[in-house]
Amino acid sequence: MLNPVINPRKSLLKFDFQLPVYNWYYPFPNEEDNVIDTTEALEAMPPSSTQGRRALYFHIPFCDTLCTFCPFFRSSHYTAQEKTDAYMDALIREMKWKASFSGIGQVPVDVISVGGGTPSVLTVEQILRFGEALHGLFDLSRLQEFTFELEVKSVTRDKLQAMKNIGVNRVSFGIQTFHPVYRQVFNITSTVEQVREVARMAMDIFSYVNVDMIFGLAGQSLDDLLKEADQAMSLNTTTIDFYPLNYMSASLKMHRLFKENHLQPLSPATKISYRMFLDEYMRAKGYIPINGYSYTLDRKSHSQRVLIDRDPIFKYHDLLYGYETDEVIGFGASAVTQTLHFSSYNSNTLKIYMEEMYLDPLQLSPLTLGNKECPEKGIVYFPYRGVLDKSRIDWERVPSETLEALSLAVAEGLVEETDDQYELTPAGWLSYVNLVYYLTPDSGKRWLNERIEQRIAEGRERDEVQLYESLQEGVVAK
Repeated sequence: MLNPVINPRKSLLKFDFQLPVYNWYYPFPNEEDNVIDTTEALEAMPPSSTQGRRALYFHIPFCDTLCTFCPFFRSSHYTAQEKTDAYMDALIREMKWKASFSGIGQVPVDVISVGGGTPSVLTVEQILRFGEALHGLFDLSRLQEFTFELEVKSVTRDKLQAMKNIGVNRVSFGIQTFHPVYRQVFNITSTVEQVREVARMAMDIFSYVNVDMIFGLAGQSLDDLLKEADQAMSLNTTTIDFYPLNYMSASLKMHRLFKENHLQPLSPATKISYRMFLDEYMRAKGYIPINGYSYTLDRKSHSQRVLIDRDPIFKYHDLLYGYETDEVIGFGASAVTQTLHFSSYNSNTLKIYMEEMYLDPLQLSPLTLGNKECPEKGIVYFPYRGVLDKSRIDWERVPSETLEALSLAVAEGLVEETDDQYELTPAGWLSYVNLVYYLTPDSGKRWLNERIEQRIAEGRERDEVQLYESLQEGVVAK
């Protein structure tokens, strides 16, 4: 297990390592969890709003092509409309079943996200049918954000209009890279002109359009990265996300193709230097960060340098990486439900999911684990959000090791504390993934390390993690 320490010297590089994974769902399953009955767990949910927020997530697993970097469950077997029709039948059956429980059907929803896979493979009729079910089954009276993910080859103007007609107000699509070699390694088969056309159509219809880019690719030069940024900015979308390549979650095929193209993984020092320069480059071009990886045009024309402007913000991620009382109710194959008292995992096998959904009466049997109370969740995840509201934490129940880590993070300049909140500093934003790991209790660190080692054992290239060698004198050990 990594033994994270905070460097007390006056530097933005407060950690001497870079974690080789960049996001995950917390809390993790563990041996102390009880396997409980899913129906009983849903019946026990209170028929009123919690003090947190509610999101609905819908997983559409179909893709025209399977990108090699993608860690999510998806399938390319959707060419016959009957297959997507059958899946949507199953998804709507799950929606009806879960909405029949008052703790789901009667609780107002704040955020909806439709992801995948690529939901834009659905037809106009399927999108409208999904929207009709959604509005008929759930309380959307306080809905703030409704995101649909796109894949450019399957997008048409009619589909985008259908999305808007059912209430979608944010769309997002992955470009990942414009570079021809990396597009081939990632198995991205759209054309750059298709990317530009979809960006134009989406911006005509929606006020919030996001594109995803990946940086830190094996063999990538800084000049290549800046060219990528320029091309992404030329689309004039609302926001641009720059994610580091998650080597430990990518497919073995991607690792093999990097080797075949003689592309060597970048060192942690190179990747973090790219991130630092990219931030300054985006600012120089008139953009401003809205979190640790996303940028928008500075339409407010700030007169002074601003660390973060949280407007606009991707509310679904703000909630997914939220507090203990924030809830995500998942629908579809491989979808995860996380509530205050339990986590539930739908089958990640499409065949099994479909079979379960067509049982009559419906007998959904995901793995459901109880004892999921996790008072430290908001603290562990707050580096993704950048701000921690003290009033949202039950401090008496937080593990002492997380409290100690937070205290040291404040003392060493990663976090600033005020009367009512904690907020990341520039050093905290630069190290936000490492800081998430640092704030995690030891049992969670062990779980994550085991998964990293498992991925390496399966044949993935081992990421170098050492950023620099710390002199031991004066280093604050956890």
